[in-house]
Amino acid sequence: MLAIAALAALGWQMHRLLSPPHVSAPTAETWDQAVRDHQEFVRNSSGLSRDDLVAEWQRQAKTLSAALVVAPEPAAQDIRHRLLGLYGSLGDWSSARQLNETMLMKAEGDEKAKLQYNLACLDDTISKEAGADEGAEQRFETSAAVAAKALDASATPALKESALHLAMMGAERLAKRGGYAEAADQYRKAARIVATVADSDRTASPVWEPGYVAITATTCFLPQEATPQWHEFAIALRDARSAKNTYSSALTLKHRRGGMTDAEFTPLAEEAITKYADPDAWELRYDLATVYRLGGDPRTDATHLFELTKTDFPKSSTDPVVASRRSLLPMVYDDLAGCLARLGEKNQAIEWYTRVATDFPDSQQAKYAHDAIARYTR
Repeated sequence: MLAIAALAALGWQMHRLLSPPHVSAPTAETWDQAVRDHQEFVRNSSGLSRDDLVAEWQRQAKTLSAALVVAPEPAAQDIRHRLLGLYGSLGDWSSARQLNETMLMKAEGDEKAKLQYNLACLDDTISKEAGADEGAEQRFETSAAVAAKALDASATPALKESALHLAMMGAERLAKRGGYAEAADQYRKAARIVATVADSDRTASPVWEPGYVAITATTCFLPQEATPQWHEFAIALRDARSAKNTYSSALTLKHRRGGMTDAEFTPLAEEAITKYADPDAWELRYDLATVYRLGGDPRTDATHLFELTKTDFPKSSTDPVVASRRSLLPMVYDDLAGCLARLGEKNQAIEWYTRVATDFPDSQQAKYAHDAIARYTR
């Protein structure tokens, strides 16, 4: 069956390549052929190169635009949706926006709310490409406000998801401008939307996972001046305790980006490691150990580093997280050996330097380890 499908796709692509470049405009009798041609293209386009795809998107857009002139309703509305997708693929945001506004004139209810959301997304993209264009920014603000009102009036779960995205889109833009309090309001709205949707109505989309809004919010509130807002959503994330959206990772990122001082980070990190089970606490503990080492506390540093050595990270694992943590082990062993040496525990220090040299012979730390072993065994 797979071979037959592949041959069918190849046959369709050869037909495209051998077809004359100029296609006559559809007539009232042939507009439906343009739709069928597009359906066939969607089914069989996976093997095309990027250049061939762009050329075919352009041809399809031209053909469907001509078909739209003669197609009756509701087929015309179906063609408009197809064109909207093609314009998006081509990055022709201006044509997509114009078509979206035309579709809005004929839409009602949930369909209209969906198109209002599409318009806000288009204006978001256009304004980002326009840079500091105040007119483009104002168009987004206007279309987003209209879309939010339309989406708020709908009880459809899919549109609730759109409302959630719209609120978070607005929050991100506000945060980038330094409007952290206003951004927090939008994230709170997003969290309320999540709470109104029943579990049975939630799709497989990651937006419904516990802590999704909170982890996104904490990422927006990384600067030092946004720490009050970060704390609010970090606590929500901590309480969600989702395996995919973790408090520890948010805390680590905030500290690494310079949004939190060592003095602020230390008690929160200690609390997180002690009270909240978290699969990402390994990186958090590593950062905490570094803070203690730089702060002149080798004993507490060694305590945390020793905990890090208890986890096994096999070479055979294909998990990128395991590989990343394993790559840090030479530094963990070397740092632990150094701490023990400063504490006067030379025999234990030699033991960990030996492990560096034995377990990671090609690492930079292994070279230092050989020198340290020679120095301490004289």
